[in-house]
Amino acid sequence: MTQSDQPRDAQSIGPRIVATGGFDTLYREGMKLVEEAAAYLDGDGRAASKLLERDASLLYASQSMQLT
Repeated sequence: MTQSDQPRDAQSIGPRIVATGGFDTLYREGMKLVEEAAAYLDGDGRAASKLLERDASLLYASQSMQLT
């Protein structure tokens, strides 16, 4: 077995992300996306969903609840 064939140990990136402040940036960006999705679902998305057929409207409502 050559060295390239040998399994490698898993490396945890969590501590490195936290130590460099990367987690804060990632968290803020993620929360911004959540807020934008919620704003769409409460505004334009709600208006657009009223134009959908019944089955599509139920699916839209179900998916929007899962997102928020």
